Amino acid sequence: LYPGQFLCSRPYSAKADSDKIPQRYRFGITEDTGNLVWQDTVTNETIVVMDNPNPSATLEGVYLTLTIDATIKYHYNNTLVEQIPTSNLKHPMQSAPTRCLSNHDCPYFHMHSDGVMVLNYIAADGTGWEERNFLKAYEI
Repeated sequence: LYPGQFLCSRPYSAKADSDKIPQRYRFGITEDTGNLVWQDTVTNETIVVMDNPNPSATLEGVYLTLTIDATIKYHYNNTLVEQIPTSNLKHPMQSAPTRCLSNHDCPYFHMHSDGVMVLNYIAADGTGWEERNFLKAYEI
């Protein structure tokens, strides 16, 4: 992800289809501060997952990656400047890349329409596909 790019929820409807709120929840790097955030765009609730480690620098050259062991890495000009490893998984993660779904390698993030973001991965102990609440997986 680059600044201004977000993983978003599908439209959310608390009542009727006419009241759907498109992409209410989002996760990504803000264009103004460069912070990594989870946001509710209706209530403006914001959880800062990671502060911009280099706030005085321009956001050009900033990007986020997710590694094979689900470590979130924040880069600036192709240099790793900050990272958040998983710390609270029910089952250890498989160490080789694996297809979770036909179009997604593991691990990957998924945002539910109610704003819950999850980390999806294949467990190394043979228990199969796992889904873990993002906030718990990274102790945020």
